[in-house]
Amino acid sequence: MKNIVLILISVSLFLSSCKKCKDCIRIFETEFTPIELDSISQNIYREVGGYTLPNGNTIDTFFAYTSWADFSLFNLNDLNKEHQYCNNSFTTGPTNSLTERENLDESWRSNGTIYNDGTDSSVFILGTSYYNCR
Repeated sequence: MKNIVLILISVSLFLSSCKKCKDCIRIFETEFTPIELDSISQNIYREVGGYTLPNGNTIDTFFAYTSWADFSLFNLNDLNKEHQYCNNSFTTGPTNSLTERENLDESWRSNGTIYNDGTDSSVFILGTSYYNCR
């Protein structure tokens, strides 16, 4: 009898520690047309880093995105691509877990970020990014 109880406990622990996985695809919903997104993204600048001159001074380098495809490549690189994400009970700390993907809901703004401190009234929402998992 002891052996049966021990086996049942072992099997239940094994099954509860299994990974749960789903295939997820990142979606971007917007009310803008692709042409409008191209135009908007050409007015968004990204900082690429500083360039140090021989005298030691640093110049910040900024580049405008050339198109919506360029913007999404740098910021939404997995857009419309399906990946499998899993939850593992043994994982700790920041991960690319299934739970994080299923809970993602980012509102991207016309300043090229998901942040808006409210100081620039011309910043508006481009659209929302989320994962559809099945």
